[in-house]
Amino acid sequence: MCLIIFSFNNDSTFFKKKEASEKTFILLANRDEFYDRPTTPMKWWGKTNKILSGRDKLAGGTWFGVSEGGKFAALTNFKERSEKESYLVSRGELVLNYLNAKNCSAKEYLTKIDKEKYAGFSLLMGDSKGTFFLSNRSDESIPLHKGDHVLANQLLNTPTKKVEKTRQDFALFSTLSFETKSAIEFMRSETNTINLLNIEKIIQKDEEELPLRFITSKLYGTRSTTIFSIDTNGVYEVSEQTYNNGGIKGKRRDFKFSPNASSPLL
Repeated sequence: MCLIIFSFNNDSTFFKKKEASEKTFILLANRDEFYDRPTTPMKWWGKTNKILSGRDKLAGGTWFGVSEGGKFAALTNFKERSEKESYLVSRGELVLNYLNAKNCSAKEYLTKIDKEKYAGFSLLMGDSKGTFFLSNRSDESIPLHKGDHVLANQLLNTPTKKVEKTRQDFALFSTLSFETKSAIEFMRSETNTINLLNIEKIIQKDEEELPLRFITSKLYGTRSTTIFSIDTNGVYEVSEQTYNNGGIKGKRRDFKFSPNASSPLL
């Protein structure tokens, strides 16, 4: 996943939907990846502690997930100088391990992560006690406060061209009433088709992220958009819109549930 925008406990009309409860948390995310990387679309996994997520079939992890008990986590890769060292452990397991960790808060889980085991990552985690950010390219975890936040392939809220353009557009978008369909279309805006040579050059170039919200090509692009929200009644809604080569829409999957926990996420 290469771009995440999230906002919570904000007074904007963005958090109000006609004839529905007020939204207290909204997350919009795009996952960019090679089209030939095998992926399982979002669904419920497991028999006991169920997890709602997509799966990377190659490495076994995921980029976003929500547990039946109400925890959530999202991950982006950190764009940096190519490293000689190979990592045997997938960054995607950070999300799954947290969601599978019963009776373990986000704050507690963060202290147990061996950051040296993984290639560069940025991780968002939330539960009933708060929302946190952690990167193994930063010294400490950060408890997050209400407002708008943007995470791409650097540290949280790093003012790259991609992040700043997204923040400006989101400020305008958030003046509208929230709807999943419009949120998906927002994540499709700022689209461009890039040729294969440019993709290879940009992907390999040190510390540079693709400065686009939605990417299309025959080889690499935005594979899915995830929309996640929580309302004042503690009801969770998650939608995943998948995309095929060239940005052509695939299937959309929608989920709605109330966590089997004593309190909502935020």
